[in-house]
Amino acid sequence: MTGRPEDERARRAGRSRGAGRARGRNALRIARVELRLALRDRETVFWSFVAPVLMAWFFGSLFGGSSAPTPTAFALEAGANPPWVAEAFTRLIAARGLRPVDGGRVARVVLPDSLAERIAADRGDLTVRVEKRDASDARAGEVAVAARQALYAFLLGADPAWRRVPPDSAALARLVAPGPLVVRTRIPAGAPRQLDSMSHQVMAMLVMFLMFQMLTYFMTSWADDVRRGRLRRITMSPVRPSEIFGGHLLARFAWGALQVAVLLGVGARLLGVAMEVPAAGFAAVLAAYLGATVAVGLFLGTFFTSPEKANAVGVMSGLLLAALGGCWWPLEVVSPVMRHFALLLPTGIAMDALDEMLVRGARMPFPAANVAGLVLWTAVLMPLAVRRIRRQLVT
Repeated sequence: MTGRPEDERARRAGRSRGAGRARGRNALRIARVELRLALRDRETVFWSFVAPVLMAWFFGSLFGGSSAPTPTAFALEAGANPPWVAEAFTRLIAARGLRPVDGGRVARVVLPDSLAERIAADRGDLTVRVEKRDASDARAGEVAVAARQALYAFLLGADPAWRRVPPDSAALARLVAPGPLVVRTRIPAGAPRQLDSMSHQVMAMLVMFLMFQMLTYFMTSWADDVRRGRLRRITMSPVRPSEIFGGHLLARFAWGALQVAVLLGVGARLLGVAMEVPAAGFAAVLAAYLGATVAVGLFLGTFFTSPEKANAVGVMSGLLLAALGGCWWPLEVVSPVMRHFALLLPTGIAMDALDEMLVRGARMPFPAANVAGLVLWTAVLMPLAVRRIRRQLVT
């Protein structure tokens, strides 16, 4: 005697819920095993959590760190001019943020002889020469601009009577003060900040090593499981292929989230990086980028059955994506063609959004275009990875 239809439907629903819970538990068990194996691998732990912080500190310090830049030094050679001319030019150039020194191989400003007499006689051969010496091009260019500004200020503010009676300190102070041409600037409260090297490097190492680990350790471990037949033995048990895929997917997401937590929670604090960013946009970019890295790693990993080949290709692919995406140098220094190409890659999309948020702060609008680009990478590669994984598990 059969029961009522309602009872039969209830029993089927109960069995379905029980099977769903069992599949979820199996996926969690596989994820725990994967994470436990990763944590036991000292090289993986080092390259996931320690190396990004060390490399961010090293490159951030190498390229200037977060401290203010050192003022450009210059030396002045006054020639046959009276001392007050040398003092006036030195003070005029120093008023523009440069630092006067007595000697050394810094950029040198050379004044023409009898400068005051040439100005009074309205002669047109007024040339202030700048010698580069051992200064960099940027430093020498800064000295040249300041020397030109000082010459204009001297022409507008010098008194012809000073040729006969040298000016006193009060007169020189009036010369250095803003003269007939005054330029005033004001920085709005919400103006973009200057992105220091340490902040850029922390974001760059985060983007680089998230992709790097998905393309090295996890690709290698998948290839090793395929070669040794572990996956084949698991599929012969009551575990379904979808549970295997879900477990590996959970393990990769958990490992990436742990990398983000360590680098931003510990590394950024140790390196003094101010994380004044929009919380929702920042979290959305990181989550979308993590999904893209997992999809790229899973898809590429299905092409290899040799761990050695998987590791070699993973290293080269990770380094190439990091370089082209702006993790090694800012995208502003490359050509427009390369910049547009970088913004098609997951690393470039993420770096563009993260650097922009650090520059514009908490007032930056939600980076919808960047999040959409990263989600698109996941939406394209994840189904392809699932199809190839199923083929590997059933053949």
